Amino acid sequence: MVPSKPNILFIVIDSARPDHFGVYGYRKNTTPFLASAASETALYLDASAPAAWTRPAMTSIFTGLYPQQYDFFSDRYPQEDVALIPEILSRQGYRVTALSNNPYMSPSTGFDRGVDRFYFVYPGRFLNVLARRVILRNLPVIVRQYVNRRASLKFLPQMINDQAKTLLGQTRADGTPFFMYLHHDAHHPYLSDRKYLKPFLEPGISEAEIRLVEDVQRSGNMYWFSRESHSPAERERYYTILRAMHDASIYKNDIFIKELVETLKTSGLYDNTMIVVTADHGEYLGERDLVSHGLYPYEESVRVPLIIKFPKECAMAGRRDRLVSTIDLGPTMLELAGTDMRKHVPEAQGISLLGDDRHEFVVTERKNFAKGLDYWKTTYPDHRFEEFDYGCMISFKTSKRKFVWSSKDKHALFNRESDPGETNNLYFPDDPRSKTYLNRAREWIEKVPRVRTGAAADLDEKIKAHLRGLGYLE
Repeated sequence: MVPSKPNILFIVIDSARPDHFGVYGYRKNTTPFLASAASETALYLDASAPAAWTRPAMTSIFTGLYPQQYDFFSDRYPQEDVALIPEILSRQGYRVTALSNNPYMSPSTGFDRGVDRFYFVYPGRFLNVLARRVILRNLPVIVRQYVNRRASLKFLPQMINDQAKTLLGQTRADGTPFFMYLHHDAHHPYLSDRKYLKPFLEPGISEAEIRLVEDVQRSGNMYWFSRESHSPAERERYYTILRAMHDASIYKNDIFIKELVETLKTSGLYDNTMIVVTADHGEYLGERDLVSHGLYPYEESVRVPLIIKFPKECAMAGRRDRLVSTIDLGPTMLELAGTDMRKHVPEAQGISLLGDDRHEFVVTERKNFAKGLDYWKTTYPDHRFEEFDYGCMISFKTSKRKFVWSSKDKHALFNRESDPGETNNLYFPDDPRSKTYLNRAREWIEKVPRVRTGAAADLDEKIKAHLRGLGYLE
């Protein structure tokens, strides 16, 4: 048992893939710090996201609810009487801070509920948000970015991390626990300073090719890389560069985490702090000629890293193969904080990782194409989007199987043990085993408890412009 409420540092690396983490066995050394700290952390080998894009995935993490429970397919989200993790922790006496440059994780979408101070920054909006010392420290890179728009770096994540370090350095062990949430970034466009990128590039990649891939990403059209008019060799060349850029992004985040941990140790806060490193969802990097995320709940976009340094008294470390979902994080944090998730959100489906309870299956959901298949085929005529016209989808994953329910009856069943790449669909309508999985899925869809919902918030034009740059809006 933990003698006092622990601090909680919750780090989400947007779009990060665990199989590109060195600590998960990746052949490239993308996470040297996390690897060096492995003896002190619990590394979950089979963690899944509840959705394949940020807004529903993070809503589920912060409520312990699956998207189906708040009518995600109808573009709805929980009403304000459904408590978020920051709200609950605030009631438990925590000082709550949030730092993000993702528009979906901002006050505009209601994620400031329960937060004492929300540092939301995006291009053109950070001078009045971040500490002056943080801005001055990053002034050279800010000037470089604005003078040369093609500068291959993202400066906002570094500034957010510096702000977090400043806050942690000012924190004292005065009996008031803190919850700090950082939404970090491995999301496209994957832009990194060349000193971070070069170690991960394959031999023979030219600067001109790198510039082309960067410029296309800046346009927001990630689907350009998988155009049918490109030859297979051309597409694979682009994917190779994208993978290196994603690797460089993960490496930079590993540096960020190291900086934060060192600050915690210097401040004497490390032992009694729970540190969580995870992702909101995964990312396609050319597999099946897919890029970005969200089209289909294959493992590339479903599986996420989950690394937890528990408070010293918990003594939980090592590699763990239990089936988990990121909706389990809220119940785990709240148990350490001295309360129960279901006391605050009775419909919550997450379970604490501190106990012996296990999931029979975990769920990931994907909403139908936002504007319909015809829109996507018209906008991107050089793609095979009809292959992904499955309607709304719900993936039910057990330790050995994965069943994917489709609202258009295009179901799938995969054997996770013999077919980890999900290449062989074992679903057949007349097969008894297939019928069993389908009936169980329909029963869950019908009976899973719902919560009160409201329409998605309308975003202002600056937020929409930022989302367009990330490829979320047209």
